[in-house]
Amino acid sequence: MFHFMESLKVISQIIGIASIVILIFGSVHAIVVFLINELQRMGGKYDLGKIASIRIQLGQYLLLGFELLIVSDVIATIVEPTIDELIQVGGVVVIRTVLSFFLNREIEAQKKHESTQSLHN
Repeated sequence: MFHFMESLKVISQIIGIASIVILIFGSVHAIVVFLINELQRMGGKYDLGKIASIRIQLGQYLLLGFELLIVSDVIATIVEPTIDELIQVGGVVVIRTVLSFFLNREIEAQKKHESTQSLHN
């Protein structure tokens, strides 16, 4: 049983690290694409719609990263279920769930806006 619990702890840490890598990658990607778009402004090729696209892509990376962080926290709590851990994970899950809900709403609203814009053009 000891090896199984230790394995779960390692799996939880790996998932946590993967989620952080996804968050960092998504952020760096958004920054790079944003900077390229801003540099194109000098050449007159600035695309305001690109900003909305960047936000949608970043939001998707954030959602994936947050969901994996929740998985990591749940596994860690299963391994060491203290009251403090349970309260902490519960609070984190609530915060991340609310954040995910609003990010999803914003992403869907932006997608609808983009589709209506493309119909009008």
